[in-house]
Amino acid sequence: ILVSKPNRFNQALVFDSGLSDCHKMINISTKLPAPKREPRKIVYRSFKRFDETAYKVDVEHIPFHVAHVFEDVNDVAWFHEKLFLEVIETHAPLKRKTLKKDSVPFMNSEWRKVIHRRNQLRNRFYKIRNQYNWNEYRKMRNLATKLGRQSEINYFRERSMSTNPNEFWKTFKPYLSGKCKNDTNNISLRENDCIISKPVEVSKVFNSYFEKIADNIGTPDHFGNEIANDHVLSAIETHADHPCIKKIETLFPSPEIFKFRKVSSNEVFKSLKKVNVKKSKGYDNISPYFLKTAANELAGPVSNIVNMYIDEYVYPDVYKKNEIV
Repeated sequence: ILVSKPNRFNQALVFDSGLSDCHKMINISTKLPAPKREPRKIVYRSFKRFDETAYKVDVEHIPFHVAHVFEDVNDVAWFHEKLFLEVIETHAPLKRKTLKKDSVPFMNSEWRKVIHRRNQLRNRFYKIRNQYNWNEYRKMRNLATKLGRQSEINYFRERSMSTNPNEFWKTFKPYLSGKCKNDTNNISLRENDCIISKPVEVSKVFNSYFEKIADNIGTPDHFGNEIANDHVLSAIETHADHPCIKKIETLFPSPEIFKFRKVSSNEVFKSLKKVNVKKSKGYDNISPYFLKTAANELAGPVSNIVNMYIDEYVYPDVYKKNEIV
């Protein structure tokens, strides 16, 4: 058999099946190797030189009022975010780094040096395959295995005898429960006979699946031509006799007219102080910590811009963005 990728095929097996006098049966198995996972890269903010007092002073002097020279609400929201991000970038700049796979908890310096030497000898043996290089690599490989086992035994032996319950639980919990932190980057999918492991491609496959999962559920609304131009009125007219609508009218015979009310700076201040700083940042890389820390300085500008949205009956497009993880 002539193939372009020999590593995709295992050794063939030829045998007499008894089905033919002149042809033997050829059996060959193929394998689909999973692609090597790319290192995970993250973006984070550096708080190495962050000064909370200086940060509050700079936020207080942000000229948010300049954003109101724009007539479009979307432009005002964009400029507000830009001014705020400039201050954040000054005090906590964005950094990028590549995450390495975490070492086992029982790793030590001696074992790490032997592993490094073992890898060197293995690479040398792959380049020059002779008996001497093989023996040197084999000795170091066995030594690395021995040190690894001994290090693991000592690690668990010391912590199993510990009188500190917290230390004992942290040591053995990953081996007793599946709720511990896992490597979320180890996701591989088989899609159309291809192995997908890149996070971006994996997320696209999931997104496409859940985007179409409800396509065949329910039936589309068919509105009359007389009010087809107004979808809200069309929906009200079409579902006027729906059981749910009738039930609501029975429970609330005279509903009040809903209307947004404007917010005060004090309400905004209380909301910002309740922000959970442990929550992750969004696509804009603005951590909840920056909002809560400068709650007093942001209360006035945020209440002004929110009231502007209420007056204009517009929800800015910049706030409609979403992040799929």
